[in-house]
Amino acid sequence: MTDSILLQNDLRQLEQWTEKWQLALNPDECKVMHIGHDYTTAFDLQQNGKPKVFDESYEEKDLGIYVTTDLKPSASVPAQFLPQDAMLVQYMLSSCVHLLARLSIHLSQASTVPK
Repeated sequence: MTDSILLQNDLRQLEQWTEKWQLALNPDECKVMHIGHDYTTAFDLQQNGKPKVFDESYEEKDLGIYVTTDLKPSASVPAQFLPQDAMLVQYMLSSCVHLLARLSIHLSQASTVPK
């Protein structure tokens, strides 16, 4: 299976879990960001029995840090940083993204139980 199919399957499992525990997801607030590639894959959650495709995002702010699809620090590094500081921040951001990607793979593998 491709990564996009696995991710969509994980989203379906998340939907089932939230229904079981009577929690609500808001698909209107979900977005997809393609980092490091130009593939245009679409992901969705069910909303009123119909699939709601996530909007695509090119830049998101989380905890005061902007993350862009190209992982360049231009938007995420405040202007007061010197160029060498910008390189350090870019390295830290890319390290975090790689760590999150590895964590996502581990979580994906842990959530699949062999039958």
